[in-house]
Amino acid sequence: MRVLWISSDRNLLLPQSGIVSIIAERRSARWAWNLPLRLFLTDLATLFLSTSIFIRSLFSLNKKSHSMKFTKTLLAALFCLGCSLPYAVGETTRPNAFIIQSAQAGSTTEIDDLKITDLDTANVVYENKFDSSSDAIRGLNSFYWPQGGKDTESYELNGPKTRVENGKLILETTGFNQNGNGGYESHSETEPTQKLPANFRVEFTAKRLQWAGHFRFYLFRRVESDVSGAYRLGGSLSGNRSSSLPVDIIHVAASGNWFG
Repeated sequence: MRVLWISSDRNLLLPQSGIVSIIAERRSARWAWNLPLRLFLTDLATLFLSTSIFIRSLFSLNKKSHSMKFTKTLLAALFCLGCSLPYAVGETTRPNAFIIQSAQAGSTTEIDDLKITDLDTANVVYENKFDSSSDAIRGLNSFYWPQGGKDTESYELNGPKTRVENGKLILETTGFNQNGNGGYESHSETEPTQKLPANFRVEFTAKRLQWAGHFRFYLFRRVESDVSGAYRLGGSLSGNRSSSLPVDIIHVAASGNWFG
């Protein structure tokens, strides 16, 4: 199962700024259907086998021996079945959401040519070239966190720090030189309002406008009980999800003058 494929423009190695083109692809392999379900079906087959052994024992001369064999097999099958059933019908960790983020020290990033493709149909389900100011909120929610860190309450939704400017989506933070004092841990990010297709490709270009700070791209799983805004209390990345599910993240970062 191929989870992520990343290609980048190595111009990101420039000391003050750079351009990175990211393609994040999630595709099912030939046999990559639900693993817990496969385990459940295997246990079900074991249960069927143990029942067959019992039926055979009814016609056997040594019924006691076969009955003992059946009892042990049946108990083992029932135990495996009971353990795997919750996972067969439970949550998958398959990613269905992403975040594009600038973080710390006044880091500011230009985003352009955002496109999401459904790989099962080859249809482009979302595309945004950020030609107008309204494109900043077309199918996207953008959050600016002035303090950042562990703050889950103080944020601006679709405000001036996450805006369209000169045909680019700007993700701006504070806390370095000319663009603000304090709030060194601030971060700004944009995330889609809709879930990704089951098999998808996410494409966009990103240009960092200064050396200090970080650029990040996250793929993660959002469930129905998660609130909008991954870092809000109860959000997918907040650590306080009502579902109590663990946070599973595929993380790509560009920090300073390196990419990795």
